[in-house]
Amino acid sequence: MKKFLIPALAMTALALTACGDSSSTRACQKPVTCYRTTLDNHRICDEDKDIIEAKIEKAKEEGIFKEEFEDCWEM
Repeated sequence: MKKFLIPALAMTALALTACGDSSSTRACQKPVTCYRTTLDNHRICDEDKDIIEAKIEKAKEEGIFKEEFEDCWEM
């Protein structure tokens, strides 16, 4: 039983994190990089990682950076 439980838990964790907030096991069609600031709880996302990294760097310089994460746009 333990031999099957560990792979099942690993697959469940992978499915939950594979596409951000989505619990879908489908591959993410539009992965995005997001971040939040301390000013509000809104997330700022973009498909272009270079754009988001520049915005994250600016937020860090301003001292308002909170977190960076990946998500999936289901559009």
